[in-house]
Amino acid sequence: MMILEEYWAQGIGKRLLQIMEEQAKACGYTRLEATVRTENERGIKLYVNSGYELEGTRYNAALINGLYQNEYYLGKLLREKSQFNDWKPPQLETKNLVLRPLSQADAEDIFEYAKNPNVSLYTLWEPHKTVTDSFNFIVQYAHSLYREKVPEPFGITLRENPDKVVGTVGCFWVSKPSKSMELAYVIAEPYWGKGLVAEAARAAVDYCFKSFEVNRIQARCKTENKASSRVMEKIGMNFEGTLKSAIYHRNRFWDMHYYSALKDDWNQA
Repeated sequence: MMILEEYWAQGIGKRLLQIMEEQAKACGYTRLEATVRTENERGIKLYVNSGYELEGTRYNAALINGLYQNEYYLGKLLREKSQFNDWKPPQLETKNLVLRPLSQADAEDIFEYAKNPNVSLYTLWEPHKTVTDSFNFIVQYAHSLYREKVPEPFGITLRENPDKVVGTVGCFWVSKPSKSMELAYVIAEPYWGKGLVAEAARAAVDYCFKSFEVNRIQARCKTENKASSRVMEKIGMNFEGTLKSAIYHRNRFWDMHYYSALKDDWNQA
């Protein structure tokens, strides 16, 4: 499929995909596939918004103008998916928020806050440079953890607008044998200082204690990240201490504060 540039952004591509899908169903087909170059953000958005899912990456798939190009494989099933290995975290609702699984269509929302260097000032990840970075975060990180039945990350949305992701929260395994998980979170700058991260983190921790064989949930932050420390304290986590020069990142050593919550203490609280 190809569309002349002067006809972009008029819904023609979406309608062409709909026509092809209708024809495929009429012919008895059950699956459609597509490839798109990884830097083609418009093309990726078109396919994802039409229900296609990223299934893999072909590296150096094409040599164009002397440069190797990578391509995404995308696919769409035209009948109901099997539930095998299709686990996703449930939707959680709090007073002000809806926490839900991330979908590929959330890439632009995530890019909106993840490109902000203020948001990633104390994180271990770098600001996203393109929507493709955010897309890769969803399909290569979030969805890979979902396949392992790990509740990280939930998309944080406001109750009045559950379609727009303004941050993420979740818990991943530190050690299954030791029944230990770690809490992580981030939220867009306009929502700082409103108590929303604490509200989301409390819901995520509560869900994990109730739904998984976990006894300890820890969290950590760089000592300079006062706001993150306040979140951990606000939800009732206990300060355990500071690991000196625990991480080497961005050309320097960082001290790290550690907090934790134990299942029995959490339930009693």
